[in-house]
Amino acid sequence: MSVVSPLPGSVYYLDPDLPQSDELPLKANAAGSFTWESPTLQCATKAGQMVAHLREGRHRITLRNLETGAHAETWIVVKAL
Repeated sequence: MSVVSPLPGSVYYLDPDLPQSDELPLKANAAGSFTWESPTLQCATKAGQMVAHLREGRHRITLRNLETGAHAETWIVVKAL
C-alpha cells in the first residue's frame, strides 16, 4: 500500500481565480478497504474521487487500511497566491 499522489513535500497554491484550486485529488496504490485522513484537512468523495479540501499550511495526509490498520503517509504545503 502506498500513496501515489500527492508526493511528500509537494507545494500547492490556492488561486482565487481558479474555483477548484482548493481541491486536491488523492490517489493510492492499495487493495481492500481504505480511507484517507488528515488532522488539518477535510478529505471527502467528489464525483467518485477522493479529494482533500486545501487551506494554507503544512498538512499530513494518511492512507489507512480499514481491515489491517496499516497506513502510509505523505505531507504537503499549501500557500496562497
